Amino acid sequence: MHFDEFMDFIKRADDKLSSIYGLREKEIEAYAKLAKINEEMGELSAEVLKHFGKQHESKLKNVTKQDLENEFADVIITVTLLAKTLDVDIKQSIINKIQKIEKKLGI
Repeated sequence: MHFDEFMDFIKRADDKLSSIYGLREKEIEAYAKLAKINEEMGELSAEVLKHFGKQHESKLKNVTKQDLENEFADVIITVTLLAKTLDVDIKQSIINKIQKIEKKLGI
């Protein structure tokens, strides 16, 4: 998938979620998405703990790499949805950040 296809998905998902939840005021919508990011980060954290066997034994059944991958994707998508809500050009933001990191690390 190319980045433009990803951003097209983000627009379609954002439009659908806005119609479902009726969040039109940007500030409220941003806070709702921020709360969703926290939820997704919690789920990612739980999967990382499972990956290393650091969860309660009952939670270590049926541990799959796919579950871990899905939680990473959920975090990335949810963060990108928040960026869209706040009119952040996520592609340019990533490019700029990579350039700063490259300069800092000398790579």
